[in-house]
Order: sequence, then C-alpha cells, then structure tokens
Amino acid sequence: MLRTAVILLSIFLGCAAASDFDKAFHAYNKKEFSKAIDLWQRSCDEGEYRSCNILALMYDNGENVVQNRTKAKKMYRKACMGGDTVGCKFYQRLEQMGY
Repeated sequence: MLRTAVILLSIFLGCAAASDFDKAFHAYNKKEFSKAIDLWQRSCDEGEYRSCNILALMYDNGENVVQNRTKAKKMYRKACMGGDTVGCKFYQRLEQMGY
C-alpha cells in the first residue's frame, strides 16, 4: 500500500514538473519572463532537468536576467547530474573557462 502511494506520488510530482515546464514556455512566449523564470525554477527544483538547462542558458547568456555564469554553472551541473547531456557539455565549457 505504501509502495503504491509512493509510486503515485512520484507520478503526480513528475506531471506537475512537466506542467510547470510547459507553462513556463507559454509565459516566455508571451514575454512574461519573470513568470517563466519562476516556473522553470520550480520545475528545476522538482527534478525537471530540462528546466535547469534552460535557466542555465539564460544566466550564461544574460538573457532576460543579469548574466551570472557562476549560477549558470551550478544549474548546468544539476542538469548534467540529472542526465541532460547538453547541460554536461555547457558545464564543461564553463569549467574550462574558469567558472
């Protein structure tokens, strides 16, 4: 019974993260950047590593946020640890640049 509850909870949380991911894209396309960033951050915190990667790219390039490569590197690392190969490549690039 507990095992079933844990499985259902993880499925629910996974769906919620994907939902925030999609809502963030919608907000971004409407130029609601602050809302998109908040949604991607929440999604990243919940384990949606694509969201971590998108936020990292934004901080890396200073796109609608203050450029912060140290923060970008941390987010790329989180994406990489979650299996995002793009995040791994960009993490390595910032590592080589000395961040």
